[in-house]
Amino acid sequence: MLLNNQGIFRIRKTGYLSVYPLVPLITEGYFLQVRKRRIYGPVVYWQDFYQTLRAIKVLLFFLRANNNLYENVSGNKIKFTYYDIYQPMDINIKELNDSDTNILVAPPSVLLVLARAIDEGLLNLSLDKVVSVAEVLETEDAVRFKKVFSVDVIHQAYQCTEGFLGFTCEHGTIHINEDMVKIEEETIDENRFIPLVTDFTRRSQPIVRYRLNDVLVKRPTPCPCGSHFLAIDKIEGREDDVFVFKKIEGGGEVKIFPDIVRRCIIYVEGITNYQVIQNESLDIEVKLEYGRGVSRTDVQDKVREEFDKVAKRLDFVIPQIGFGIYEHTTDVKLKRVKKL
Repeated sequence: MLLNNQGIFRIRKTGYLSVYPLVPLITEGYFLQVRKRRIYGPVVYWQDFYQTLRAIKVLLFFLRANNNLYENVSGNKIKFTYYDIYQPMDINIKELNDSDTNILVAPPSVLLVLARAIDEGLLNLSLDKVVSVAEVLETEDAVRFKKVFSVDVIHQAYQCTEGFLGFTCEHGTIHINEDMVKIEEETIDENRFIPLVTDFTRRSQPIVRYRLNDVLVKRPTPCPCGSHFLAIDKIEGREDDVFVFKKIEGGGEVKIFPDIVRRCIIYVEGITNYQVIQNESLDIEVKLEYGRGVSRTDVQDKVREEFDKVAKRLDFVIPQIGFGIYEHTTDVKLKRVKKL
């Protein structure tokens, strides 16, 4: 532990979920972090949520590593509880059943496990708020989570080492925190862009026009919440996970964004979970979890048909498609669409 006139500092290795604000220490990817009550304030107390704190809120975080920094959020109105992702989930579920949690913060990979436990009658929760963090929240997963957890909105915290960049409003739209950061757009197409971040709040190593490798999709219409902050329709994924195929005519490449790949899967009935991986030879492996009583052969044929349609429409060479069994895990970040 280090002390200065700003307060108490602790060292935490960067990775799964960074805490805001950060004071960088130049060594081996480690950072010093100021221990302040505002660390998770934006996630917990955001906007209209101030007005909901009439009763004590039990805030539950599913994280890959705990830190006293997180627990310092606790106070008269907030009780913080940490759950270890690496602990067997049946133990976590048992402890959850014995808790009075009403705010759940977890990556989608964990939310999927908890949703299944609720469907199977193994878990009973009464939640006021669900916040998705650290991984891309797919639209189809958000729809399922809203139904299973009985909430109107699955909130998202768009946060990384470079800063606390955005959070959802009451309508479920991610708004960039333009009072804290400036986002410049490196245009990909009419709707997609790569963000260049400038953080106004740092007191140490500056973040100025720092290029992330996230692919963001702008909301095409103003958000009904009335906020003038930049509205994001979705975080599509990493630029590194954009698939590349050979063009049929004229040589060159065709880039396929993760959203197009996902549609080749979600348009096929009988699939309950999936991951699509493109390897270095540009071939595709589709890992599937099948619904009960469906024909695996029929499902696989329909997936191939969907990829064929996209290939013909966008004029690229149809890839070799192999199939495997999807096995869900919370040990690593969930990526539905992944490029090796």
